[in-house]
Amino acid sequence: MRSKYAALALLALVSFAGPFLETAITGGVESMGKWEIGETLVALALVFWWYHLDKAENGYRAGPLMNGGMLLVMAIAMPIYLVRSRGWKRGLLATALAAACAAVSFGLGELGEVASAWLSRVLLVEQLGDVHVHEARPGGKGGPYGDLNTTARKVDLARLGARPVAGGVAPKAPDEVLHR
Repeated sequence: MRSKYAALALLALVSFAGPFLETAITGGVESMGKWEIGETLVALALVFWWYHLDKAENGYRAGPLMNGGMLLVMAIAMPIYLVRSRGWKRGLLATALAAACAAVSFGLGELGEVASAWLSRVLLVEQLGDVHVHEARPGGKGGPYGDLNTTARKVDLARLGARPVAGGVAPKAPDEVLHR
């Protein structure tokens, strides 16, 4: 019984840590990227581990079709397994709990991504101080006063949640200014 909870706890950890690390290392989460595929494979293995432990606990003998279905089309096979192993009433309740676990898993993924972006922003502000960077003029031209976004202070402001704000910060330099 404890191993089933360990599988679910590890699934929660992977759901949070995968997007957290991907955002910290690459700057964002890429849909269907290498990280997400890796996270999905690890999550699939953890759910399959839970499934085998649950089968043993309930004394359910699954055939190769059910086992294969759990690997290939889990969204369809899981409710079928839960109803067949527990009966209609308990099976529907278990299916609702499984759907809630899936929702929590997706929520943890979003939370991991947001938490990593926030932490990166906090650490960058600690390192650089208040970030106030000007965008280069359209077309990459510096104009008579030069490029206001010097290479020494370039920051990935999109990653920091920056937004463009119109403004004439310097005389004769009506560039867009990016603020935190």
